[in-house]
Amino acid sequence: MIRGTVMVRSAGTMSPAATALAGTAIVATPLLLRQWLRPAGTVAASAFLALSPAVLYYSRFAREDIYIALWTVLLFIAVWRFRQDGRNRWLAVTAAALALSFATKESAYLTAAVLLVYLDVTLTQALLDQRGTRGMARWREGVLLALVAWAIVALWYAIVPLRERL
Repeated sequence: MIRGTVMVRSAGTMSPAATALAGTAIVATPLLLRQWLRPAGTVAASAFLALSPAVLYYSRFAREDIYIALWTVLLFIAVWRFRQDGRNRWLAVTAAALALSFATKESAYLTAAVLLVYLDVTLTQALLDQRGTRGMARWREGVLLALVAWAIVALWYAIVPLRERL
């Protein structure tokens, strides 16, 4: 709208810009994995994301979908990078992405559950590797460890007295 000689923009112009920036950021996320994707894989992954109908569609509308997609991609990249090099900055990125996910959309609880299952399985594998367990015993112990880990998480608040004694 133009009043006199000063152009006044409506507040609605920033929302499409932010969603477009989030879509652009998703296209750039393979750069964080270039060490494993190599140059050709990084370019291919970015091209696939740039031409993805879902990314193109959701980055056009002022809805939370593109933001939750960005936070989820950053979350899993940060966990992957932390497991590879162990730098604390990736823990900070993980925490920020998870916090932004929870602030953006309620489906973040599902993302967090998938992340917990992944971390549970990888921790179980690491513990079994330390013990040198092989064959069927590895499967048996792996399932038992995973179930015990989930039982501890499920009963975390109920076992407060036990935790305080330890």
